[in-house]
Amino acid sequence: VGMILRNEKTAKTGHKIRHTANMDVRIAQATRQMGLIMLQADQQLELYRTLAATPINDLQFKEVVNKVIPLPEVKDDESSRSLTIAKNKQDIVLSNWSGRGRGSDMKHVKGTGWGGFNAFTDWLTHEASLGVKGAANKQERAGNRMINLAMGTGREVAAKAAHELVSLAA
Repeated sequence: VGMILRNEKTAKTGHKIRHTANMDVRIAQATRQMGLIMLQADQQLELYRTLAATPINDLQFKEVVNKVIPLPEVKDDESSRSLTIAKNKQDIVLSNWSGRGRGSDMKHVKGTGWGGFNAFTDWLTHEASLGVKGAANKQERAGNRMINLAMGTGREVAAKAAHELVSLAA
């Protein structure tokens, strides 16, 4: 017989703790882990509030984009492919910022750090090629992008974007 802590909406997820001699230790570990998750959620919420309260203009956002997606220097004898790729990424994020991105035209989003963060995450979750190589279909590509945003290069890009945007609040 085991005790299960889980989200009732998704019965497949959970943390099983067998009724053994060290059950109290395992419950304490699970409690600490849940506490850490709650702390991270609170920190994320504070980040989002700060971004939403930070007004930024087009020039400031372009500077953030240049820091997060820098354009590589290309020597005369090198291919300009990496420069083209970086420019294309920048163009998508800037276009998302300018009204193409999902939710970018909302009154309280437009012209804020939150709007800028949303422009990056919209690109990462809907258009970036990160993690989509070899995906069998559109649904699998979308899932791979979300995994990449949670644990891969996408996470690093989103974190850098958030850092640069929050720095504008200071």
